[in-house]
Amino acid sequence: TYYAQRMGLALTRDPYIFSKAPSESYPPFHGDTSWMYWYENQWSNYRDPGFFKENSTCYLVHTSHTWAWKAAIALATSADYFTWHDAGPIYVADNWHAIESVFLMKRNSRYHLFFTEETIEGISHMSSDSLRSGWNIATRPVIDLGAASEVLDLGDDRYIFSRHTKYTTVARPMGQVDGDIHSPSQSVLIFDHTGYTLM
Repeated sequence: TYYAQRMGLALTRDPYIFSKAPSESYPPFHGDTSWMYWYENQWSNYRDPGFFKENSTCYLVHTSHTWAWKAAIALATSADYFTWHDAGPIYVADNWHAIESVFLMKRNSRYHLFFTEETIEGISHMSSDSLRSGWNIATRPVIDLGAASEVLDLGDDRYIFSRHTKYTTVARPMGQVDGDIHSPSQSVLIFDHTGYTLM
């Protein structure tokens, strides 16, 4: 079985019940294969869409790889939420480690990316004055040991930082297998003169 990944669309009038949009009207989308590694008949990354809107333009960031098998953050744009266009990568790494669960936000004219990187535990953060350039992963801190972060703006420069947090289970009876449990958790994210604080 092959898993060539695409972005799909689901619609709802009830936030608990979504229906897949008909593919003939809203065909699943993937990035431009002139730069992005993507084959119909084999594993190809194009997942974890992160939505961001600035002025009248909608953006989605995705996990992807280049043809040189370098990890990349792919960008797509739309004016109507439904028709998407590839806008190339906003960041290309110097290794293959997939950059996953990317969340993009803007604060005070500066863009921020929160993400996980394959082989690196936890959520990383980097920022840039430009959406399409200036990202420097070499200076990124790992700010939390969770994964799949999202940030909700509360106003007054306060934000809810949500993510999946990993808990290791304790020994259990009856031969049950121990392991890791991923559970959603939330903190308040406050930007200040030192950078930011998770509370």
